[in-house]
Amino acid sequence: MGSRELKRWKIDSDLRKAIQYSQFVLQYQPIIGLQTGLVESVEALIRWNHPEYGMIPPNDFIPMAEETGLVVSIGE
Repeated sequence: MGSRELKRWKIDSDLRKAIQYSQFVLQYQPIIGLQTGLVESVEALIRWNHPEYGMIPPNDFIPMAEETGLVVSIGE
């Protein structure tokens, strides 16, 4: 197995564990109106709280989750 395949296998394995152990967290980001300065809405952003690597942003794991079909389980 090449290093690229090994890395993909590790991410897939870690994602499955993350789902099993509820390692995903939501963070809420306010959307501020430029004219009013008031909070107009909020955006929910998912993060992976990996036990070894800390908080992982979605662009680092969502593409793999989509490829493997795990994105549905994460969304639940």
